[in-house]
Amino acid sequence: MAYAMHCDGNTREGILELQTAIDKRDMAVPCASALIFLNNQLNPPDTSAISEATMRLQSDMATATINAKVHAAMFNILAGDLDAARPFSQSMEGMTTPSVSVVKGWLEFYAGRQAAVFNAGKNATQYLEKCASFFDQGQGTGNDITNLDAFMEKPR
Repeated sequence: MAYAMHCDGNTREGILELQTAIDKRDMAVPCASALIFLNNQLNPPDTSAISEATMRLQSDMATATINAKVHAAMFNILAGDLDAARPFSQSMEGMTTPSVSVVKGWLEFYAGRQAAVFNAGKNATQYLEKCASFFDQGQGTGNDITNLDAFMEKPR
């Protein structure tokens, strides 16, 4: 909701929305990450709020649930801040839950698409195979569809 407010030109209202949700256990990491992003979008950026959110993010990362890290990564991916999404994805390295696989698939997709723009050629679409692999992992096996995001992004 806060990102939608930002897109509508109400960044400060979005920030207020995030500040009310940041104290919820699974929302601390995603909200802190979103606060960093939104405060960077202000003109001029609110450096004290960015510092405060960064400290909150760093202190909560050690105890954050996988779900919290997934939400933070997806927020940054969908907001177009792939550099901010990578640390969340890297902190989940070795985990193979469907939601983690989907996050890795989306990150690989957007990063690969960006790279393909600058390196057009034969190998420009190789990243799609890696994305498909992550989405397959996120989808589950057989007729059991465990993750709708993976299923919808992986055309059969």
